[in-house]
Amino acid sequence: RLKLDGRALKAAPTAPRVWLAYKHKGEQVAKAERGEKIPSVFSRVRLQPHVCAVGRLDVQSEGLLVLTSCGELARAMELPSNELRRTYEVIVHGRVTASKVAAMRRGVRVAGVKYAPMRVLVSDARDNRATLE
Repeated sequence: RLKLDGRALKAAPTAPRVWLAYKHKGEQVAKAERGEKIPSVFSRVRLQPHVCAVGRLDVQSEGLLVLTSCGELARAMELPSNELRRTYEVIVHGRVTASKVAAMRRGVRVAGVKYAPMRVLVSDARDNRATLE
């Protein structure tokens, strides 16, 4: 606490800061520990010490990552109950059938986790590969 003439000074509130960073395939989103072999996006993108990611991308994924100085903002953006709409583009290896797309549109359970219904658009499908939005 800072004091001036014996009285405590109030810290000026700071507005949350937000950055966009591109996460490369092979990087992790978690802050890397010393000696860890998997590089972290935070090692490459040097920002303030108290910056957190909004959501996660796995090590094999790449794409835009939202970073913020405000944990409350990050949590609010992640919570499904806040209904923040997200759009992802994914390349799927294997056959994408109409029944699989219909199941995603209804909501699916993966490894015991129930996912809400999704808006799914098949933007390109060839042989054993498809691009979904």
